Amino acid sequence: MAPSTSERSVRARSRSGGQALIELAIAAPILIVLLLGSLDLTLFYVNSLRVSTATREGARIAAELGGGQDLPGTPTTAQLDAVVLGDVRQETQGMQYAAVSEIDVYTPSAADGHYDPVSDPADEYNGSGVALPKQSFPLTLRDQKIPDETSIGVRVVWNYNSPAGLGIGSITFDQYGVFKAAAVP
Repeated sequence: MAPSTSERSVRARSRSGGQALIELAIAAPILIVLLLGSLDLTLFYVNSLRVSTATREGARIAAELGGGQDLPGTPTTAQLDAVVLGDVRQETQGMQYAAVSEIDVYTPSAADGHYDPVSDPADEYNGSGVALPKQSFPLTLRDQKIPDETSIGVRVVWNYNSPAGLGIGSITFDQYGVFKAAAVP
């Protein structure tokens, strides 16, 4: 005896329901990975913008302060660096899933302005602002004298820890900004 029309439609519906469940089982993990990847990229981008702003702002302030020749009193290198570090740390304070591990104030020897730890005079600090052993960029090298104004850079080394847990783990980046103040004659 052949199945009735209603029996055939029940079987067809149960097969299509099973097919939809299998399609969902295949598509759901892909959608979740895409969503978590988007979250990771968004957080990374926001943190990168914060660090970029911090390096530019820190380098601008360092160039303005120069060797302290236009400031009242006789500031020390540590005092001027503390102003720069304070600004950089304030700019990077709200980073999520990221942390600053090093801040360097330096004068670049390379034309592109990047920091060369071997040849560039620099004052290096950890992410908390505590001085590291390399302190070779005294105020005498920071003078802003026309026409030989000093280029002063700030480099921030930071770590990003993926919140999505997609196997990325922790990644270290560095970003820098360089300014040269046009001194007042």
